[in-house]
Amino acid sequence: QRCARESMHGRAKALVKERTAAEVEAERAKGANYRRLCGHVVAARKSGDVSGATLEIVGKLLLVNCDAYSLWNYRREILVAAGISTERELDLTAQCLRKNPKSYPTWFHRRWTVAKSEERAKTALSELALCSVFLGVDERNFHCWNYRREMSAWALESASAADQFARKKLETNFSNYSAFHDLTTRFPAHLDPDQARTELDIVAHAIFTEPDDQSAWWYADAVLAKTTDADVARAHADALRELSGLEPTAKWPILALLRLLARWPSLAATPDEPDTLLTLLLRLDPARTAMYSPNP
Repeated sequence: QRCARESMHGRAKALVKERTAAEVEAERAKGANYRRLCGHVVAARKSGDVSGATLEIVGKLLLVNCDAYSLWNYRREILVAAGISTERELDLTAQCLRKNPKSYPTWFHRRWTVAKSEERAKTALSELALCSVFLGVDERNFHCWNYRREMSAWALESASAADQFARKKLETNFSNYSAFHDLTTRFPAHLDPDQARTELDIVAHAIFTEPDDQSAWWYADAVLAKTTDADVARAHADALRELSGLEPTAKWPILALLRLLARWPSLAATPDEPDTLLTLLLRLDPARTAMYSPNP
């Protein structure tokens, strides 16, 4: 019997079927061999073994379970003692990431490998291409976004090129916290009015398309926190009022407008607009009454 389940980001997991007795037995044998090799590696580490043969065994174990951070630690101990082959380590981590693209210790080891490379800038530049491949499969893989930012810095990629990459990902799917966050990491201390309007235009496209998607609302807060231009804020307030009229059951434009008026009280359409908005918000989202109420 087969069944499909939803995984993170709405991506379907592989179909699961009931295993045969032979498959179960094969899996048990595989597990027994894995445990045997792990025991061998633990003993080897205690004895100070930094041989190439043990390094090979560690690599095979990591291909089975790349989240075993102790194996990665031991592998680095061997590499420091015996010498690092950048190409070999990048190949191993690439194989592991294809199996588990969100493995924390694997991404760490790959970063460590690039950092130890004799030509770090050149290696980092080539890594940007790998990031494009992985983010083409899952554009919201925050592990890869974090890794890409470091590679971008080491490769001396221009800020405009990095921004262009993030914006292209948002054009494909604006429901992408990681891409929005990436853009904010290069914000100046203060956004000039033109740049703030440009960023809020991106927000408008997203929120008018899907007002319940939270990523764009977070980005709008980040943009508004970097601007002191009242005209920019006024235009955004008008857009929020328009959206609320179009989507009367959506809480996010109401909440965003309340926050905006708290910062710029003079932008209120009427003296009682904030109170009216709060009443409406409490009705739309009663589960968070204590959070919204000024005097819970």
